[in-house]
Amino acid sequence: MKKPGRHFDTALVRNSLNEKLLTFSHKRLIKDLEEIQNEKIPTVGVTARPLETDLFTWHANIRGPEKTPYEGGVFHLELKFPQSYPNHPPTIRIFNNIPHPNVFGGYICLDILQQYDSKVEEGSGWTSAYSVQSILTQLQSFLFEENLSADKAKVEMEIKKAVKDANSFKCASCKHGGKLSLWPAFNSKENSIEEFETIEDENEIIRKELICFHTKLTYQQNQLGLGVNISKIPRTGLIKDGETFFDYISIKAFIKESRNLTSHNEKITHWLPVYFGSGDNEDRFFHLLKKAFSMIMTNSTKNFRP
Repeated sequence: MKKPGRHFDTALVRNSLNEKLLTFSHKRLIKDLEEIQNEKIPTVGVTARPLETDLFTWHANIRGPEKTPYEGGVFHLELKFPQSYPNHPPTIRIFNNIPHPNVFGGYICLDILQQYDSKVEEGSGWTSAYSVQSILTQLQSFLFEENLSADKAKVEMEIKKAVKDANSFKCASCKHGGKLSLWPAFNSKENSIEEFETIEDENEIIRKELICFHTKLTYQQNQLGLGVNISKIPRTGLIKDGETFFDYISIKAFIKESRNLTSHNEKITHWLPVYFGSGDNEDRFFHLLKKAFSMIMTNSTKNFRP
């Protein structure tokens, strides 16, 4: 019998699941895993992996930052992703007590973990641009921020106890056995200063930025474009106003996944393709550009007139 929590890579994930049955949520979580496994510069102090038997349940470790009361502590968490991920945020449970005014038992009160509500504030709450990696780095900053409680001595004692308890915690759902038996383990590269000195071709750096914030697909995998918010005069249908948002969104995200918000949760009504030159598909770009302009002007993709 395989032990729960055993490490596995994305190739095994893909092989264990029928490609034809993979939902968008499956594919997006695999993309998140690839981001963690393939990072050239290690992210210090955070790590996560899905459980072997459940791609939608991940376990993570977050290390207390140096020169803080949490230094030396390793805190174990569980992230449960809904079938609607990344349109909806995961629920996160902390297995170890952390003295923090916004942590209630295992519950974390954090803006990025709350579903976006257009009635509250545009740009706030969860966004599908977040990945497992970015969630954890946000949590690391949030959980270990300075506690401004008046009773500093009491808080420091609570933190000291929390660090001790966290380092001896043994998880019943994975192989994590405390600080001396971590699962998942931190990236071994983070202990080498040379790993933070990387030389990359300028074009390679640019290409890494050309991805859809929602699907995490590159411009070579799916046509990327920009979201546009256009308002029209109801009586005439003429364009009244328009605004373009400069974060890349793929046609798959806009059409197939019905993503009508930017990475900052701003409303978009239309989509325009962007051509990136060498390496991009020129024929595909012009074909989609005609359809996009036709949709903006006539509300149909079939009425393009140059």
